Amino acid sequence: MLQDTTVARSARVHDWLLGGVENYAPDRAAGAALVEVVPGVRQLARSGRAFLRHAVGLLAGSGVAQFLDLGCGLPVLDGNVHEVAQAARPGTRVVYVDVDPVVLAHAFTTLDDNADTLIVGGDIRRPGAIREAIGGFFDWGRPVAVLMASVLDCLPADGADDPDGPEGVVRDWAALLPPGSPVVIQQMVCADAGVRAAVTAVMTGATGGRWGRMAAPGDLGRYAAPLHIKAPGLGDVTRRHPDSPAAPGPLCPSGTAAWGVVS
Repeated sequence: MLQDTTVARSARVHDWLLGGVENYAPDRAAGAALVEVVPGVRQLARSGRAFLRHAVGLLAGSGVAQFLDLGCGLPVLDGNVHEVAQAARPGTRVVYVDVDPVVLAHAFTTLDDNADTLIVGGDIRRPGAIREAIGGFFDWGRPVAVLMASVLDCLPADGADDPDGPEGVVRDWAALLPPGSPVVIQQMVCADAGVRAAVTAVMTGATGGRWGRMAAPGDLGRYAAPLHIKAPGLGDVTRRHPDSPAAPGPLCPSGTAAWGVVS
């Protein structure tokens, strides 16, 4: 499959932030520009990934046997969702969803030998179509854990009434899921409007307008409003888990952190 390597893609930028090698010069340039704005952004990306692994392990260990990873991004070297979930609970089924053909190509190459994983091409703003594509791979009478890690910031955010914005997407998925389905949300946030504007400008410019915007902490609270939040609630994930690397304070503008929540 031919890749467009002339324009950055958010999945490849994230791969670079995590120390991966599936990225090209425009992706690295976008990542370097992010580092100029938020010098600790690579640590924040790793913190977010550690939080996701921790949440998946806990949910699988507590009995959840179906995981839906929305906007899954490129596979990482270790600690992918299916690896963590199936180690904690053998036989757990995992569906990876992404709209990026580059991500899908890598996923098919990496995961096609695992009978308990499924790869679906789809737009997370269309939950009904994704559920139809998954079909009988999941038992829709049992809980499905939905993962939204570093993906809601890729969506437009024109207000609470925008069905294609982050708030509308979370609301639509919450309404579609079987009872008892947990939802995990994680993304980088910042209380400083100037930093948010700078990060948004870097990413929208680098991706040719295919990116949304950086959220404020209050935005993430609104996104999670339709969910039944479990303790300890919404907050900085680097303060919760010893395996989540914290970015040194001086490297991050005030109010910048990797936030997460589990419902």
